Amino acid sequence: MGEETQQHWAERVPRDAAQQLRRSHPDLEVIVEQLSGQPWEVLPQAARDAETLVLGSRGLSGFGGFLVGSVGHAVVARAELPVVLVRSPAGADGESAEDMATGYRPVVLGLDANAPDDMLIEFAFAEAFRRDTTLRAVHGWQLPAYYSYGLVYAGSPGSTLS
Repeated sequence: MGEETQQHWAERVPRDAAQQLRRSHPDLEVIVEQLSGQPWEVLPQAARDAETLVLGSRGLSGFGGFLVGSVGHAVVARAELPVVLVRSPAGADGESAEDMATGYRPVVLGLDANAPDDMLIEFAFAEAFRRDTTLRAVHGWQLPAYYSYGLVYAGSPGSTLS
């Protein structure tokens, strides 16, 4: 791709997206700012003064979906603010009947049951309610390392194995 073509698309894509947003949402103030760099580096920097960074997908599958997913993962790892990943409405191949009924996939709340965050819980409930979908709370934990070695020890503290 020639330099002129790259420059053309670098200017056209944000301009066209802004025009479409203004037509679809006339009360929304749309400001276009063009930044250079990798998305996973630029997005957290651009959102440094924000309260929340929201990333979406357009239901891409295959290689395109992999790239969107990898950007989301990289942004979450680098961001110093809450990041919300919003997928497109249900309807893609492989969606469950439950998802198809509401038009949205369930909201999943990753919850640390040992230190629950009330703001996070309220946000998850509000988003599930707004989408008229289910909320799934998930808590993960890891067994202590000695369980993976199959070591069973029934002695008391300070006793030794024979």
